[in-house]
Amino acid sequence: MEKRVPKIAVLTFLFSFLIFSAKLWAAGDAGAPGSFLNFGTGARSQAMGSAFTGLCDDVSAIYWNPAGLSQLARNQLTFFNAPLWEDTHYLFTGYGHPTKKLGTFGIGLINLISSEFEYRKTISAHSEGTFHINQMAFLFAYGRKFFPVLSAGLGFKIVQKGMPIEDKDYFGGGFGMDLGLLYHPQDIKGEGFFWKQLKRLSFGVNLQNLVPPKVQMEANGTFCSKETYGLNLKFGTSYCVRNLVPRLRDKLTVNIDLDKPYLRGLKVAFGGEYWFKNTIAFRLGYGKGDINFGLGFLYRWLQADYAFTPHDLGLSHKFSITLKFGRQVIELEEFTRYRAKLQTEEYYKLGVEHYRAGKLGDALAEWDKALIWSPDDLEIQKKVEEVSKEMEITVTRKLMEKRIGQAYSFYEEGKLIDSLDEWREVLKLDPTSIRAKEYIERIEGKLSRIEREKYLERVKEKKKGEIVRFLGKGDRLYEEGKYVQAIREWEKILKINPKHTLARENIDHVRKRIEWLIDSHLSQGKDFYGKEDSASAIIEFKIVLKFDSENKEAKEYIEKTKEQAAKIVKKVSRREIDTLYYEAADLYLKGKYEESINILNKILELDPVNENVYKLLEKAKSVLELMGKK
Repeated sequence: MEKRVPKIAVLTFLFSFLIFSAKLWAAGDAGAPGSFLNFGTGARSQAMGSAFTGLCDDVSAIYWNPAGLSQLARNQLTFFNAPLWEDTHYLFTGYGHPTKKLGTFGIGLINLISSEFEYRKTISAHSEGTFHINQMAFLFAYGRKFFPVLSAGLGFKIVQKGMPIEDKDYFGGGFGMDLGLLYHPQDIKGEGFFWKQLKRLSFGVNLQNLVPPKVQMEANGTFCSKETYGLNLKFGTSYCVRNLVPRLRDKLTVNIDLDKPYLRGLKVAFGGEYWFKNTIAFRLGYGKGDINFGLGFLYRWLQADYAFTPHDLGLSHKFSITLKFGRQVIELEEFTRYRAKLQTEEYYKLGVEHYRAGKLGDALAEWDKALIWSPDDLEIQKKVEEVSKEMEITVTRKLMEKRIGQAYSFYEEGKLIDSLDEWREVLKLDPTSIRAKEYIERIEGKLSRIEREKYLERVKEKKKGEIVRFLGKGDRLYEEGKYVQAIREWEKILKINPKHTLARENIDHVRKRIEWLIDSHLSQGKDFYGKEDSASAIIEFKIVLKFDSENKEAKEYIEKTKEQAAKIVKKVSRREIDTLYYEAADLYLKGKYEESINILNKILELDPVNENVYKLLEKAKSVLELMGKK
């Protein structure tokens, strides 16, 4: 009889657990081998009704679809807790580690702990105490993008089950394997409405328990029960739209999942999330017979997610915390041509919004960002050129309107000298202004001899002030190494006073220094050219052209160096160059200028004649100079 007691206790537990599970899973999985693994991981996916197979773009892909790990741009560590009913807790911890060339590795632990089950020798007998059951799954996953549009992944699991009853600890374990695929056609070629919609889709498949775990429960050599987990086929699709309202930096994602467990009916789940300013997320989903709701919050490297589900037993709350850290890996979807195109479209749309609102400066700033992602976009280049001219005209017009208004006001008040000053400023802005010329002539005719002398003295003092200002600005530019700009300031002095000795001496001195610098950089460029260091040579010759844009020798050597580079530099794929460039662009726009410069220099080692790289490199260096970090 004593040998049968543990078996009866097990039957008692199973009977109690099945009643509880009917409410817990509410999806027809109760009592199925390994049903504790059907709950899912992560509050984010739970809030979307567990429809996540086709999206799986975070570390919880370890469970949902290991192929999705290929989408991780940085290391991720997540903690998930779902306190359930009847002293039951469901926990998940996962870590994903992307590498530059080997793909992404992930490990995770799922733990379901159920306590306070009564122990009875028979179903009708009195309780003789309580026991608990502990189910765990150690997960090991790997995902990698094998083609531009296709990722694959493997998931391995070690399942353990423990249940201490009286003086015996029942324990069992097994091994299983999952296979996942993820198709994301963002990089396929094609234009038009159909292709645009297709590029917004992704499709995922996960064959869970392709190698099924077989768990044999035993204690002290006594075997109790054996269960084999059934194959579970999951198929999911996800549709993502970015920038519905560009200035909100929003994103809407809609997911649908089909789940076909072994010997059970097909289940459907669907859900979605809406990100506002890439900071706050609102989620809604339906799955396992329940409606789910959720929220998310993202700040830099920290993401917090919450989900809740109304049940007959009450509200079910789920919580996740995810940490994102480490250096961003570059061989990922974030840095494909398609992603760059999305970024370009985002900044372009923001620029258009600013332009329509009359904010020309803000529009140009956004289009400048767009050109960093797509430097060869002729349409945006033309737009920038047109709006820059329009802005210059607008600024001049507004300044003229202000000056003209003040000139009229002074004239009406009888302040003729002040009015004359304003009309002369208008004439500087628009030398063809007939109105300015007429009023200058009219006012000069009204001035008395004393007023004319007073005005001439005032003009003289004003010119002295301008000369002092131009001298100071020229000196400051000289100290910053901006010699050409310094000369321009001092030349303004000579227009006021052609005999100004100090300005002329400064110009002569700086021109001699520029000549020396041109010779020096030409010499260094030739040395690099002789050593077949094409990137360094081109940088030196470009510096020469900054001082003298028509320098014939520098231009000739740049062409020679390009020909040299084509012969000696090893062939590098366009994709590799683009990937590096997009990473540098991303770092630049995030304000990480030094890191961006390091990557741009690396590109120049591979592709010394890349003009777009030189442009971005110059931008990054200029920003560092303004920040005082040369």
